[in-house]
Amino acid sequence: MGAMKDRMLRGELYRPDDPELLAGQARAAGLLDRYNATRHDEHDEREALLRELLGRVGDGVVVKPEKQNQAKSLIERCARLRLPNRVLVVDDSLTMRSIVRKILVQSRFQLEIFEAQEGVEAIKQIATGKFDIVFLDYNMPSLNGVETLAGIKRQSPNVHVVIMTSTADDVVAERARRAGAAAFLKKPFYPADIDTILHRIFGLQVQPPR
Repeated sequence: MGAMKDRMLRGELYRPDDPELLAGQARAAGLLDRYNATRHDEHDEREALLRELLGRVGDGVVVKPEKQNQAKSLIERCARLRLPNRVLVVDDSLTMRSIVRKILVQSRFQLEIFEAQEGVEAIKQIATGKFDIVFLDYNMPSLNGVETLAGIKRQSPNVHVVIMTSTADDVVAERARRAGAAAFLKKPFYPADIDTILHRIFGLQVQPPR
Protein backbone atom coordinates (compact mmCIF):
# COMPACT_ATOMS: atom_id res chain seq x y z
CA MET A 1 0.00 0.00 0.00
CA GLY A 2 3.02 2.29 0.22
CA ALA A 3 2.99 3.02 -3.50
CA MET A 4 -0.70 3.90 -3.39
CA LYS A 5 -0.18 6.23 -0.44
CA ASP A 6 2.72 7.98 -2.20
CA ARG A 7 0.49 8.53 -5.24
CA MET A 8 -2.22 9.99 -3.04
CA LEU A 9 0.23 12.37 -1.39
CA ARG A 10 1.30 13.55 -4.85
CA GLY A 11 -2.36 14.32 -5.59
CA GLU A 12 -2.79 11.70 -8.30
CA LEU A 13 -6.26 10.31 -8.92
CA TYR A 14 -7.07 6.72 -8.08
CA ARG A 15 -7.41 4.48 -11.10
CA PRO A 16 -10.29 1.99 -10.92
CA ASP A 17 -8.05 -0.57 -12.68
CA ASP A 18 -5.16 -0.09 -10.26
CA PRO A 19 -3.65 -3.54 -9.45
CA GLU A 20 -3.68 -2.89 -5.68
CA LEU A 21 -7.33 -1.89 -5.70
CA LEU A 22 -8.31 -4.78 -7.97
CA ALA A 23 -6.47 -7.23 -5.71
CA GLY A 24 -8.40 -5.99 -2.69
CA GLN A 25 -11.69 -6.22 -4.55
CA ALA A 26 -10.89 -9.75 -5.74
CA ARG A 27 -10.09 -10.86 -2.20
CA ALA A 28 -13.31 -9.36 -0.86
CA ALA A 29 -15.30 -11.00 -3.68
CA GLY A 30 -13.75 -14.39 -2.87
CA LEU A 31 -14.65 -14.04 0.80
CA LEU A 32 -18.20 -13.10 -0.15
CA ASP A 33 -18.51 -16.20 -2.35
CA ARG A 34 -17.26 -18.39 0.49
CA TYR A 35 -19.72 -16.76 2.88
CA ASN A 36 -22.65 -17.31 0.51
CA ALA A 37 -21.64 -20.98 0.12
CA THR A 38 -21.87 -21.73 3.85
CA ARG A 39 -24.95 -23.25 5.49
CA HIS A 40 -27.05 -21.20 7.90
CA ASP A 41 -26.19 -23.59 10.75
CA GLU A 42 -22.43 -23.06 10.28
CA HIS A 43 -22.49 -20.11 12.64
CA ASP A 44 -18.79 -19.96 13.55
CA GLU A 45 -17.63 -20.23 9.93
CA ARG A 46 -20.13 -17.60 8.77
CA GLU A 47 -19.17 -15.21 11.55
CA ALA A 48 -15.43 -15.61 10.84
CA LEU A 49 -15.88 -15.04 7.11
CA LEU A 50 -18.18 -12.08 7.62
CA ARG A 51 -15.78 -10.52 10.12
CA GLU A 52 -12.87 -10.90 7.67
CA LEU A 53 -14.94 -9.65 4.73
CA LEU A 54 -16.24 -6.58 6.44
CA GLY A 55 -12.91 -5.79 8.03
CA ARG A 56 -13.65 -4.25 11.39
CA VAL A 57 -12.66 -0.59 11.65
CA GLY A 58 -12.47 0.32 15.35
CA ASP A 59 -15.94 -0.28 16.79
CA GLY A 60 -17.65 -0.09 13.42
CA VAL A 61 -18.95 -2.86 11.21
CA VAL A 62 -20.29 -2.71 7.68
CA VAL A 63 -23.97 -3.55 7.26
CA LYS A 64 -24.44 -7.03 5.75
CA PRO A 65 -25.63 -6.74 2.11
CA GLU A 66 -28.98 -8.21 1.11
CA LYS A 67 -28.91 -7.58 -2.65
CA GLN A 68 -26.33 -8.01 -5.40
CA ASN A 69 -25.82 -4.27 -5.94
CA GLN A 70 -25.33 -3.83 -2.19
CA ALA A 71 -22.74 -6.61 -2.18
CA LYS A 72 -20.86 -4.92 -5.03
CA SER A 73 -20.92 -1.63 -3.14
CA LEU A 74 -19.68 -3.44 -0.03
CA ILE A 75 -16.74 -4.97 -1.90
CA GLU A 76 -15.71 -1.58 -3.26
CA ARG A 77 -16.10 0.00 0.18
CA CYS A 78 -14.01 -2.66 1.92
CA ALA A 79 -11.20 -2.10 -0.59
CA ARG A 80 -11.57 1.68 -0.29
CA LEU A 81 -11.30 1.64 3.51
CA ARG A 82 -7.80 0.23 3.21
CA LEU A 83 -6.67 3.29 1.25
CA PRO A 84 -5.95 6.76 2.68
CA ASN A 85 -8.71 9.34 2.19
CA ARG A 86 -7.97 13.00 1.50
CA VAL A 87 -9.82 15.43 3.78
CA LEU A 88 -10.02 19.21 3.35
CA VAL A 89 -10.84 21.33 6.42
CA VAL A 90 -12.21 24.76 5.47
CA ASP A 91 -12.62 27.44 8.14
CA ASP A 92 -11.46 31.04 8.46
CA SER A 93 -10.54 30.34 12.09
CA LEU A 94 -7.08 28.83 12.55
CA THR A 95 -8.15 27.60 15.98
CA MET A 96 -11.13 25.70 14.58
CA ARG A 97 -9.06 24.21 11.75
CA SER A 98 -6.52 23.03 14.34
CA ILE A 99 -9.26 21.45 16.49
CA VAL A 100 -10.77 19.55 13.56
CA ARG A 101 -7.32 18.48 12.34
CA LYS A 102 -6.40 17.15 15.80
CA ILE A 103 -9.63 15.10 15.95
CA LEU A 104 -9.10 13.71 12.45
CA VAL A 105 -5.45 12.83 13.11
CA GLN A 106 -6.57 10.73 16.08
CA SER A 107 -9.26 8.99 14.01
CA ARG A 108 -9.10 5.25 13.39
CA PHE A 109 -9.47 5.90 9.66
CA GLN A 110 -6.59 6.56 7.26
CA LEU A 111 -6.86 10.27 6.50
CA GLU A 112 -4.60 12.77 4.75
CA ILE A 113 -5.58 16.22 6.00
CA PHE A 114 -5.33 19.54 4.17
CA GLU A 115 -6.59 23.01 5.08
CA ALA A 116 -8.10 26.09 3.46
CA GLN A 117 -8.98 29.33 5.23
CA GLU A 118 -11.83 30.45 2.97
CA GLY A 119 -14.19 29.30 0.23
CA VAL A 120 -12.35 30.47 -2.88
CA GLU A 121 -9.15 28.77 -1.75
CA ALA A 122 -11.11 25.59 -0.99
CA ILE A 123 -12.64 25.49 -4.47
CA LYS A 124 -9.20 25.97 -6.01
CA GLN A 125 -7.80 23.06 -4.01
CA ILE A 126 -10.73 20.86 -4.99
CA ALA A 127 -10.13 21.75 -8.66
CA THR A 128 -6.46 20.75 -8.53
CA GLY A 129 -6.60 17.60 -6.41
CA LYS A 130 -8.88 14.70 -5.53
CA PHE A 131 -10.58 14.95 -2.14
CA ASP A 132 -12.95 12.49 -0.49
CA ILE A 133 -14.34 14.54 2.40
CA VAL A 134 -14.62 18.27 3.13
CA PHE A 135 -15.37 19.75 6.56
CA LEU A 136 -16.74 23.18 5.66
CA ASP A 137 -17.58 26.10 7.95
CA TYR A 138 -20.76 27.97 7.08
CA ASN A 139 -19.87 31.46 8.40
CA MET A 140 -16.90 32.66 6.37
CA PRO A 141 -15.94 35.91 4.62
CA SER A 142 -16.26 36.12 0.85
CA LEU A 143 -18.20 32.92 0.04
CA ASN A 144 -20.36 31.41 2.78
CA GLY A 145 -20.64 27.68 3.36
CA VAL A 146 -23.55 27.02 1.00
CA GLU A 147 -21.96 29.06 -1.81
CA THR A 148 -18.66 27.24 -1.30
CA LEU A 149 -20.50 23.91 -1.18
CA ALA A 150 -22.11 24.63 -4.55
CA GLY A 151 -18.71 25.46 -6.06
CA ILE A 152 -17.16 22.33 -4.60
CA LYS A 153 -19.93 20.13 -5.97
CA ARG A 154 -19.50 21.62 -9.44
CA GLN A 155 -15.82 20.65 -9.34
CA SER A 156 -16.24 17.29 -7.57
CA PRO A 157 -19.84 15.97 -7.41
CA ASN A 158 -18.94 12.85 -5.41
CA VAL A 159 -17.07 14.49 -2.55
CA HIS A 160 -18.74 14.24 0.89
CA VAL A 161 -19.20 17.73 2.37
CA VAL A 162 -19.89 18.20 6.08
CA ILE A 163 -21.20 21.66 7.02
CA MET A 164 -19.99 23.06 10.36
CA THR A 165 -22.17 25.80 11.84
CA SER A 166 -22.77 27.54 15.17
CA THR A 167 -26.39 28.39 14.34
CA ALA A 168 -29.40 26.09 14.20
CA ASP A 169 -31.11 27.57 11.13
CA ASP A 170 -33.55 25.25 9.34
CA VAL A 171 -33.52 27.44 6.22
CA VAL A 172 -29.73 27.25 5.95
CA ALA A 173 -29.80 23.51 6.62
CA GLU A 174 -32.35 22.95 3.86
CA ARG A 175 -30.34 25.05 1.39
CA ALA A 176 -27.23 23.07 2.23
CA ARG A 177 -29.04 19.74 1.81
CA ARG A 178 -30.32 20.80 -1.59
CA ALA A 179 -26.77 21.82 -2.54
CA GLY A 180 -25.50 18.36 -1.60
CA ALA A 181 -24.34 18.48 2.04
CA ALA A 182 -23.72 14.99 3.42
CA ALA A 183 -23.98 15.93 7.11
CA PHE A 184 -24.00 18.78 9.61
CA LEU A 185 -21.91 19.51 12.70
CA LYS A 186 -23.32 21.94 15.27
CA LYS A 187 -20.61 23.88 17.08
CA PRO A 188 -19.41 23.14 19.67
CA PHE A 189 -18.96 19.51 18.68
CA TYR A 190 -16.91 16.63 20.10
CA PRO A 191 -14.63 13.93 18.66
CA ALA A 192 -17.47 11.40 18.93
CA ASP A 193 -19.62 13.60 16.67
CA ILE A 194 -16.99 13.61 13.91
CA ASP A 195 -16.39 9.89 14.44
CA THR A 196 -20.11 9.17 13.94
CA ILE A 197 -20.17 11.18 10.70
CA LEU A 198 -17.06 9.40 9.38
CA HIS A 199 -18.62 6.02 10.09
CA ARG A 200 -21.75 7.09 8.21
CA ILE A 201 -19.75 8.36 5.23
CA PHE A 202 -17.84 5.08 5.04
CA GLY A 203 -21.06 3.08 5.28
CA LEU A 204 -20.36 1.75 8.77
CA GLN A 205 -22.47 1.38 11.87
CA VAL A 206 -21.17 2.40 15.28
CA GLN A 207 -21.74 -0.43 17.70
CA PRO A 208 -23.05 0.61 21.11
CA PRO A 209 -20.69 -0.17 24.00
CA ARG A 210 -21.30 -3.56 25.60
